[in-house]
Amino acid sequence: VWGTLSDGLCEAILMGDKAQVYSRNDPSPYAGNYTVVIPGNLEDPSVPDGDSIGTVRVTPQGRLTFSGYLADGTRVVQSTALSKDGAWPLHKVLYRRQGSLLGWVTVQPGQELAPAVHGIVQWTKPDNTGRYCPAGFSAEGTLTGCCYTPPPSRNDKVLDMAEGDLVLSGAYLPEPLVNPLCLEANNRVTNLGQCRAVLRVTKRTGAFSGSLWLPEQRRPLSIKGIFLQEQGCGRGFFLQGDQSGQVLLQPAP
Repeated sequence: VWGTLSDGLCEAILMGDKAQVYSRNDPSPYAGNYTVVIPGNLEDPSVPDGDSIGTVRVTPQGRLTFSGYLADGTRVVQSTALSKDGAWPLHKVLYRRQGSLLGWVTVQPGQELAPAVHGIVQWTKPDNTGRYCPAGFSAEGTLTGCCYTPPPSRNDKVLDMAEGDLVLSGAYLPEPLVNPLCLEANNRVTNLGQCRAVLRVTKRTGAFSGSLWLPEQRRPLSIKGIFLQEQGCGRGFFLQGDQSGQVLLQPAP
């Protein structure tokens, strides 16, 4: 299906693809779990520094469920059908119907030299909506992601990492903050740095969340992120004041 919609001033392209019917003996080739990220931009003050994150599940019947957080803390949930060619119509109305997240995203696991999930998305937020990033913006970003395999047993880890660094950048931090930690066999995170950091790992989805206390500050920074197993790291965002910063969880050098 292809066409255009217009109100006389603006014109939008309308596209549709056939939804495939799958069965128990013929399941969707895209079935599985994925973790995805929309990178922030530390160089552009008009958009959030933090990385938006999410988890994606495609059922054997071809149904897709997306659950995540944009870098300003906005919760995003969508349930839709994946097309026969792996096209995901990402669309979510936000901020009391004044903003949105939309774009065509492709799910294609098993491709060499290409991410399993990839697409250009448009994130629009008007000013004076919400506590974080109150100036508003309209930003185009690349959503990418990889397959996620939950640990098969209790003692298996989401990442092959022992000691690592939790790196926070952007927002109101004058320089990147590096806080060492340890990922134990049961996916419990032990803090090794001077700042108090508490992180919780959800093995089923590959998400993590928690808090970090800066010296001489009573309120902690709120952290959310996801693990990208193919990249061997975790990415996400933290909230400070009315701004969003970038989170990177990586093996220690």
